[in-house]
Amino acid sequence: MRPLSKLEDLAAAVPREQKNPLTVSVLVDNNADGKKFVPEHGLSILLEVAGRRILFDTGGGESLGPNARRLRIDLNRLTDVVISHSHYDHTGGIPAVLELNPAIRIFAHPELFNPRYSRGEFAPHRQIGLTELSTKALRRHVANIVWTATPTPITEGVWVTGSIPRLNEFEEPGGAFFLDEKCTRPDRIDGDQAIWVQTPKGIVVILGCAHAGVVNTLERIARLTKASRFHAVIGGMHLVRADAERMQFTTDAFNRFQVEIIAPCHCTGQAACDYFHRHLGDRLVEVQAGLKLSF
Repeated sequence: MRPLSKLEDLAAAVPREQKNPLTVSVLVDNNADGKKFVPEHGLSILLEVAGRRILFDTGGGESLGPNARRLRIDLNRLTDVVISHSHYDHTGGIPAVLELNPAIRIFAHPELFNPRYSRGEFAPHRQIGLTELSTKALRRHVANIVWTATPTPITEGVWVTGSIPRLNEFEEPGGAFFLDEKCTRPDRIDGDQAIWVQTPKGIVVILGCAHAGVVNTLERIARLTKASRFHAVIGGMHLVRADAERMQFTTDAFNRFQVEIIAPCHCTGQAACDYFHRHLGDRLVEVQAGLKLSF
């Protein structure tokens, strides 16, 4: 596939006729019923669609296996893994996934191996990117990687966004992130990406952390697909530090795009979830590990 540079070329390349039933299973999330599932700071979501079993992120590495077994999901049968971005809480399960599925396709942004740091009050600052084990596993399987700088199809009607332009002044990456150990070079996490699926009920968007911004992500997909509405938006939204103006901006976008199901989880933050509950009512779905949704 040739590189696509212009938005109109990208939009023309995205077919809109395929509509596939989709089942979404949340395997890893911060929240879980501790009697049935293991909670973990991280995110992993399984998408079963068009004969594919697509794992979107892998959590931090502790709860993916136990929770999959509880849901009777066989991780040996995965066909693809998509990495939303390279923070440890989304990539910690990579070594186990690749060991079980050595021929699996890996969809990842070219920024995958960039160093990632979070600034603390005092040095040394925290390394939050790929662990050493995840880095080694991915480098061993680098021939399996499909690089996704631009929108890339996984199968019919299922796409990875690639880089998402940052067009809204209200949205920022959601934390003090840096590319160097001394925390002098800010990291916008330009490799942040999402998935969209064209289902019989409408487009379903799956977010990792939405470091690019929820609204930026939805507007990007809308421009590519010419969609004016989305059926569901599921995933981490990184709104822990969001002020009232950004929360209103995000809620207005959900209303503008007539989103019927909003399912925030992982890094969204309880205050943001409470805000959505007050302003979006029963359109909000509470997420925890073990949740299954069908579209």
